[in-house]
Amino acid sequence: MRQSVDDLKIDPTEANLPQWNGLKNLDKYLWTLEAASRQSVDGLTNREISHLIFETFRENQAIESVNNLKTRIKSGHVRLTDVALGS
Repeated sequence: MRQSVDDLKIDPTEANLPQWNGLKNLDKYLWTLEAASRQSVDGLTNREISHLIFETFRENQAIESVNNLKTRIKSGHVRLTDVALGS
């Protein structure tokens, strides 16, 4: 896991994002991606998404269930972005 992700502190009451309670799993993954993106951390892996959800909300999200994002990308529900990693 990247250090920038491990150090990330996401506010559970992030402004202009929907309330976490009541979100479906896919929406929780998207919520996490958006919250991280707002702090200039993009291109999260399944493991990183799962880690952030646990650290922020103490909810276990199996890496395999996050993997459903690949299906959502193919269906057009999630937009891909190129991200440059490293120095």
